[in-house]
Amino acid sequence: MVIDMLDESDAESIKKCKQILKSNNLEANLIFIMSNYGFLSTSITRLETQGVTLTESIKIIKSTKEHIHSAKIERSAQAKAFDDKIKKVLKKNVEFDQLQKISNILNGQNESMEGLPADISSSDLPLFKFAPINSVDVERSFSKYKNILADNRRSFTFSNLRKYFIVQCNA
Repeated sequence: MVIDMLDESDAESIKKCKQILKSNNLEANLIFIMSNYGFLSTSITRLETQGVTLTESIKIIKSTKEHIHSAKIERSAQAKAFDDKIKKVLKKNVEFDQLQKISNILNGQNESMEGLPADISSSDLPLFKFAPINSVDVERSFSKYKNILADNRRSFTFSNLRKYFIVQCNA
């Protein structure tokens, strides 16, 4: 195999990649990820689409969060880690809460501007109708997962996955 010809002392990523590929639970872990989190690629694609309203983007995030939480119900350590991570990220992102409040105002579900920053005026709110909620960094980091979990990967063998994994570890 190509990876066996690489020297572990050249890069830490080669060493990590070899350890992961030799792991007995690699195939089971990949099956777990695809069966519980395969929907992420679709969610990411929907968030990347231009012209999506703020309300629709927030619905996508909430739906994704619910899917991740439902996987946690299976009581696996990996599912709990995913669930904890999304909760932590959204909790730290106070701007997401503000965007939710703005979305509620735009939909008529909330009539109060309480809790919004003072520098946002009522004339600014309509400008948020098509506000994107993802950043370039998020798109780049998740696009790697989106490529692996894409629906057209039906003939993606574990041998090819190993090669792909090596490239991603060194990127």
